[in-house]
Amino acid sequence: MSAAETRPRGVRTALVLLALALLGAALALPFDAQISQFFRTVDARIIATARFLTDIGKSDVYIWFCVIGMLVLLVQRRALKETMARAVNRWMFGALGFVLASISLSGIATNILKDIIGRARPVLLEREGFYGLQPFTLDAVYNSFPSGHATTFLALGVSLGFLMPRLLKPLLVLCFALATTRIVVNAHFVSDVFGGAFMGAGVTILVALYFRKRGWVFAPGPGLPPRLLPEGLA
Repeated sequence: MSAAETRPRGVRTALVLLALALLGAALALPFDAQISQFFRTVDARIIATARFLTDIGKSDVYIWFCVIGMLVLLVQRRALKETMARAVNRWMFGALGFVLASISLSGIATNILKDIIGRARPVLLEREGFYGLQPFTLDAVYNSFPSGHATTFLALGVSLGFLMPRLLKPLLVLCFALATTRIVVNAHFVSDVFGGAFMGAGVTILVALYFRKRGWVFAPGPGLPPRLLPEGLA
């Protein structure tokens, strides 16, 4: 039996999707400039809609929601007397912690890569005709790859999908569709979005594996998405 045949459920699919994200970024590179130029000509109403939707990818909203939610759960736990109620409270605390860690860590990793790579944003191509890299520039206009919004969208989609496995596929489709608004508003190239998708999904999977190993939120065992712990055992 081959190694691929012995992989736990879902692992092969996860590896394929991550590989497709990297392949998408590589294949898009030769056409990034042309696609960016095309989106400068689209209808203003489409761009306005994309600008509204793209702001959903701002990570600080989700980070604050998770932090506040975790603080509320900690305060609430002191008033809970029943064992089951306290167990559910702990599980919910861990679930919010999982989403928080996924978005935060993937965002930090993406920001580090942005500064190292120093890829010029589409705005520089439009204004100055510059299309290239300026590593370690530490300037926002050279922070195009990977897309931070795409990273947040996919980290959010994968983390919520792991917590609600039946919604994983539609969440992935929805979050990737929202990530493409970064291309429409000319904030990123296509390859930037694929790169951000890889970072968001990849880091979240690693966080989930760590949580499972520690017995937090997810039950021990192979496969992806990880099995949720029964709330009474959290």
